[in-house]
Amino acid sequence: MLTLLAVFPALAATRALADGTSGTLGSGTVGPSELRPGAVSLDKISNLSGARVLGRGLSEGGGVPRELTPADLRRLIDSAESALVSSDRLEAESLSPPAQVQGLFVQGYAVGGDGGAAFYRRSPVEPPHPGKFSTADGGWWELTTLVPQPEMFGALADGVSDDAWSINDALAFADTIELTGEYGVSAPVVLKQGQSLRGLNPVRSGLNLRAANAQVMTDPDASAYSVTLEGLYIDGRNVAETALRFQDNNNNNSGLRNLRIRNFLELGLTIGANSDQLVMDRVDIGPSRAGSPTSVSLRHVGPGPFYATNCSLTSGAGIGLYSSSHCTLVNTRINFFVNGLVRFEPRTRNTFMNLVGPFLENTGFAHAADGVPAGAPVGVLCDGVDDPSGTTSGGIIIESPQKVQAGWASTLFKAANGGMISVDCRLPWEGNTANRDLLAMDVGGTDSGSFIELRGPWSFVDWDEVTTLLRASPQGQGFPVRVDGGNGQHVMWSADFSSAAGWTAAGAASGVTTTAQGLRFNCTGPSAYVRFVLPASVMDRCVGHAVLLRVETSAAGSGPMSKCILLTGAGLTKTAASRAWTAANGYGRRAFHCAMGYVNAAGEAEVRIFGNNDGSVASSAQVTVHSAQLIGFGMDGPLAA
Repeated sequence: MLTLLAVFPALAATRALADGTSGTLGSGTVGPSELRPGAVSLDKISNLSGARVLGRGLSEGGGVPRELTPADLRRLIDSAESALVSSDRLEAESLSPPAQVQGLFVQGYAVGGDGGAAFYRRSPVEPPHPGKFSTADGGWWELTTLVPQPEMFGALADGVSDDAWSINDALAFADTIELTGEYGVSAPVVLKQGQSLRGLNPVRSGLNLRAANAQVMTDPDASAYSVTLEGLYIDGRNVAETALRFQDNNNNNSGLRNLRIRNFLELGLTIGANSDQLVMDRVDIGPSRAGSPTSVSLRHVGPGPFYATNCSLTSGAGIGLYSSSHCTLVNTRINFFVNGLVRFEPRTRNTFMNLVGPFLENTGFAHAADGVPAGAPVGVLCDGVDDPSGTTSGGIIIESPQKVQAGWASTLFKAANGGMISVDCRLPWEGNTANRDLLAMDVGGTDSGSFIELRGPWSFVDWDEVTTLLRASPQGQGFPVRVDGGNGQHVMWSADFSSAAGWTAAGAASGVTTTAQGLRFNCTGPSAYVRFVLPASVMDRCVGHAVLLRVETSAAGSGPMSKCILLTGAGLTKTAASRAWTAANGYGRRAFHCAMGYVNAAGEAEVRIFGNNDGSVASSAQVTVHSAQLIGFGMDGPLAA
């Protein structure tokens, strides 16, 4: 459709002309195939006899113009009677258009060609939005574009100048705006319910945040239901505290697609409450190497879940992913964070983070140029509510991981204070590659409900890259390390308490006997324990594999007590005693203990069960051992004892 509009020669940008020697156009004759903007106005054509009229629409680009049919020419002339063309809005504001003119086309906002070209229509009253201006005669004109660009509201799009006011004006005019360039932002850009920011792609179009409080955020005072951002970048320029914020109101059914967020100081993306059905896809957050040690690339506080696919969190001075509410992330890469990859803090029971097909790599380090900072970072941490009832509050479930690598971590997995972690272990883990001793697993918070579940034939690619396999606090409602009994997990030994044969008292222990409840012994001072020697016939089958010792105990009496277990032996490495169950945790209750080791060489091993592991404080507790079992990982065949 032709939109070559002209009424006044001084303002005309029309591209119509006559091609032929008998056609006189203004003061000169136009040659064949020549098409110069503004060369002619329709009211300057004095003679069309024997001539062809050529032209093109404003959107038809360059090249040889096409011949206009009589119908084309009629539409062009009709348009010229009802619309004007102006080089910019300032010039348009100086006009006093005749009443029959119902449209104004401006070729730029401040200067023609600055990207702010737009069509305006006459309005009988002042429009209630920023997409308007008035002409010299007092008439009002409003923007007709359904999906405007910030340039139509004065944005310079040079990546430096503050275009926040232009972007917010555009959002006050339309629910969807298009970002086609790079925009400097020195104040918050605020999205309201149902609004969208849409870029061309996250490499070439986006926002450069140039002040500490500059950010993209949802309306803090109203629902932000169904907000969308896609195809753009948000760059904090190592100045902005937060890049993208969803407030603590209704964020339901919002969507983030094909975004890149980087160079923020504290928060890359923070998601507040009521985020049901907030969906993310192909969101790349990082790097943020200049951020603070407390910075978080993706922070989700809930209540309300979110769902993410094909995302990447990478290279930060703090942690990668934090959540305290339900969430699911599929095929997400989380790597190179100084203070941890994942931190989950469920605040209510039965609250879970689901990581499906994650790529977990390199804790304690962001980039080679930054060096390795001091500290004791944890790769994946679930820190629960610490319910006094000892009930598990929630946890992290990891399915089909693509990679599990510690890198420079102090601890790879830690479940504490009622938190749990369940890991699909079909893929071997990778340990430390550098300067820190690595603890593979830590279950913290005695009687808090914490545990780690290993599903499958758990192993490391290189056992030399891990220092200690497990430090575990005893629990009151199940073992701190649990197994699913699946492929690659085998019971290598189970204690037979039909008699006390093989069990001997050591230290200040005495009176070893059996009852219907199990093995019983008395503590008569500090460091009281019983011991059992696991024969080489058991241990030799475990060479090159990890083993887990699980023991269930209870105690009667009063006064000091410090129950724990230890697996030791010349062929065992990477071991540590379990943490203690003390009098503060209660007499008369079942306690579940775990310890692990790596069988490096053949030979006997020893099980030690302490009623009191305090070397300076005496105990008079009577301890009953209800069960003891050794489980091997990663071995083929039915090796159950």
